[in-house]
Amino acid sequence: MAQLLTSDLIARRADPPSRWPAAVRAEVERRHLVLRRLADGPVLDLSVDEGRALLSRVLAGDRAAPVPDGGFRTVLSCAGLVRFPDLSAALAAVRTLLAGDGELLAVEPQRRVVRGALLAASLAALVPAVRGVHLNRDVPAAVRAQDLCVTDLERFQMATALWPLRSFVALRARPLPLVAVGGEG
Repeated sequence: MAQLLTSDLIARRADPPSRWPAAVRAEVERRHLVLRRLADGPVLDLSVDEGRALLSRVLAGDRAAPVPDGGFRTVLSCAGLVRFPDLSAALAAVRTLLAGDGELLAVEPQRRVVRGALLAASLAALVPAVRGVHLNRDVPAAVRAQDLCVTDLERFQMATALWPLRSFVALRARPLPLVAVGGEG
């Protein structure tokens, strides 16, 4: 199964929600192609159904989930994490699946930091194109909270009239090394 995740799935296209506007889907898919070229070693791709299913199994406590020895070198997510209601739990599971020298490569919708953002986020649930995904989240902060160091960060706007999908973030993060704290005596 680990071979399936590293070779067959990495060759698949990203699968952003089908209700999203064509321009947003195309940009997510374009960025997925770019990130695929950066992916190294065993790859878990949350941009496709099978990758999200594996993460769901891990979240459910399935110890028989197929994970390569030493973990995944790359976890890739292009609009994959938006499908998990608890971002912190999903990222905690990602953190456990990452190899010690692995990296998370992600392109995800990002919380808009503007006046009235809470109201806008509440109204977003009424927009059919974004129903069922979780958009109003600070992705970089959630990544950092899981002891992942964000090494590259790009905030960008999608060219769409659908305001809940305008703000996106692209990031690269690596596990922070474990440091022993304490002294003698």
